[in-house]
Amino acid sequence: MTLPASSSINSYGSGVLVDAVPLVDPTSEMGAAALNPLRNDLSAMTYTAIRCLFQFTAVSSGNPAITSTATWTAGNDSNWGNAFATQPTMVRTGTGAITVTMPASVSDQLGNTNLVNIRAAKCSIMSGTTAGFAICAITSSSTFTIKLFNTSGSAADFASTLFLVECF
Repeated sequence: MTLPASSSINSYGSGVLVDAVPLVDPTSEMGAAALNPLRNDLSAMTYTAIRCLFQFTAVSSGNPAITSTATWTAGNDSNWGNAFATQPTMVRTGTGAITVTMPASVSDQLGNTNLVNIRAAKCSIMSGTTAGFAICAITSSSTFTIKLFNTSGSAADFASTLFLVECF
């Protein structure tokens, strides 16, 4: 398996590897003793790695969209790239309420199709003049809602405020 799926050490070969023959040149060959910890660490990181990041500017009408900035021209990055076809789409469903839909499946760099499975999301204010907070609630493997609130706890649109979303 590849990201965005989670993997185990068995995803990178049959369990713990053992050298079939001794290494001839350890400066140019990698033995099982060195490869097993790499496979273990890599598979462990697939459970906690951020699957995607994107930024958007909140709006009080219409729908927000991925926002480019001087330091991040794409405005989004993910394990599956940042092509327009794989960007999340956002729909403003009410004051301070946004539904985010990720692609249901994506292709990896090996040409395999993988299902997207967002397990958690976090949204935070990147820039703006008003303090507030956001709550993300997962509604399916590829959909979640963002609810924006002012410091009084009331739903707020935060128009023209830049937000960052991290999906795990």
